[in-house]
Amino acid sequence: MRSFLFSPARMTAALSAMAVVALSALQFSPSAPAHAAVQHQAGFRATVAGWTSWYGSYGLGAAGTGFCIDHGLRAPDAALQYRPVSVAGHSPAALAAVAWIVNSYGRTTDPVEAAALLLAVHDLMDARYPTGVLRVARLTVADTAGFGAAAPVLLARARTLRADGVAHAGLRPPLALRVTVGVAGAVARLTDAAGTGVAGMAVTLQVAGAVPVVLRTDAAGSTAPRQVPPGARVDASVVAPDLQLHVLGPTLAAAQRVALPVTQTLRAFAVAPQPTTVPTTTAPTTTTTAPTTTTTAPTTTTTAPPTTVPTTTAPPTTVPTTTAPPTSAPAPSTTTAPVIVTTIPRKAPPTIAPPTTVGIPRLPVVSTAPLPRTGGAIGAWLRLGVGLVVWGALVTSAARRRQRMLPV
Repeated sequence: MRSFLFSPARMTAALSAMAVVALSALQFSPSAPAHAAVQHQAGFRATVAGWTSWYGSYGLGAAGTGFCIDHGLRAPDAALQYRPVSVAGHSPAALAAVAWIVNSYGRTTDPVEAAALLLAVHDLMDARYPTGVLRVARLTVADTAGFGAAAPVLLARARTLRADGVAHAGLRPPLALRVTVGVAGAVARLTDAAGTGVAGMAVTLQVAGAVPVVLRTDAAGSTAPRQVPPGARVDASVVAPDLQLHVLGPTLAAAQRVALPVTQTLRAFAVAPQPTTVPTTTAPTTTTTAPTTTTTAPTTTTTAPPTTVPTTTAPPTTVPTTTAPPTSAPAPSTTTAPVIVTTIPRKAPPTIAPPTTVGIPRLPVVSTAPLPRTGGAIGAWLRLGVGLVVWGALVTSAARRRQRMLPV
């Protein structure tokens, strides 16, 4: 009997059709969610440089909200049990730039800001899109779809965020805040581990008994001086982005890693010195006057005729008066004690406890091996389709050999 319900040829055709259907489905859904629990936060469902996906922030349940640093993998899903992981394969400067923009702007709820941030992160992480490695400097509105009228503003913002990250790529953790009180007044300064000033940060200075003021740090990381009364306490505080990149990765399946925005509050204080006054001492003035001495010789009169002795008077003798010059010991009038500087060493960034605060869960690191950065699942489907076709061909060949061996 030469005919079969499922002949080798029919089986090969069926397998080929299954591969085509699978590839077609993947083409129309390149970033299919890993699970129904995938949570899109602020952003857009759009297409950039030939890649259709979600551009914005994701929710990871109790871990908070974050941004994907990978590209081409399945969407993040809290059900995949995300844990802290390390990031390898990128320069320290690139990771520092990503940490700066995610930790500085990642708490946004604005869809335009969130999508622009994700594009800036993918640029810094060298994400490879269908048209090549993503570079926001070269993107045009014609390269996008789905952003609507916000596309020009969104692309401009992505370039600004990337530039801000690059400008702070040289900073290294941890940050430190110090307060000094000098002749000009109280000054707060924000620096990194190497003493490099951090510019543009809003520092709150409060002098005891006065209204707090907010001052921006200059290029050296210092605020403008603020006058402080003697003996008054000065408190300074600043909310700054953590310079460390905090990343979570899945433990149950391959999916995109997520960077969480983490900030830290730094505080410092100093007390203005009290002025110290040295009393003035004046040496007394001494005047010595010698008494006046007058000596008069007695007058002797002798009468004897006819001889007369004239009267002789000795001239008076006077001792001149001697006055010692006044002696004064000059002394300074007022001496001000040196400036007293009190600083508070930076404490470790506070642990952010879910769900109300975004931070890193206090869970052990399961794996430090990096996950793939770029690429998608289409390669796996292609390999599956080719394997099925080859397998079908082998089955067909074996069936034909058996048919030739059957008796006529």
